[in-house]
Amino acid sequence: VRSQIQALMWNQVGLVRSAQGLTEALATLRALRQEVVPRLAVTRPVRVLNREWLEAIEVENMLDVAEAMGGAALARTETRSAHFRRDFPARNDDDWLANLYCWREAGGAHVEKRALRTLDPSPPRTAERPSPPTAGTSRGATSCRISRRRSKS
Repeated sequence: VRSQIQALMWNQVGLVRSAQGLTEALATLRALRQEVVPRLAVTRPVRVLNREWLEAIEVENMLDVAEAMGGAALARTETRSAHFRRDFPARNDDDWLANLYCWREAGGAHVEKRALRTLDPSPPRTAERPSPPTAGTSRGATSCRISRRRSKS
């Protein structure tokens, strides 16, 4: 199952994407979650160093991340940086200079677009800073004294 998820993500949700491929990938991921995950079984009852148990947990985590990535990629209808959409080859700052937030809900991954918070480019107003100390003064200087304890022999 892990290798199936990895191959699906590489082929459909990788750097070159399209709405059709993303939609197919999300449908496959949902089917895996509904049909395969409930049938995952661990044969060893021990939890310590149990590789099967770890891999079963990883499959669920991989599905969570894969659905979030696929949902966000499908929602963003533009090409941005190295993530190329075949069906939207141009960058679109007017509509997509934003962050996408993803979280898991009962029906799958939920994606929400939120505007970027812009920072004021001017430096913050602060009280006037004191001048730096001049040579020969102790203002602002630190001293460090290292002492060694001698053991009594």
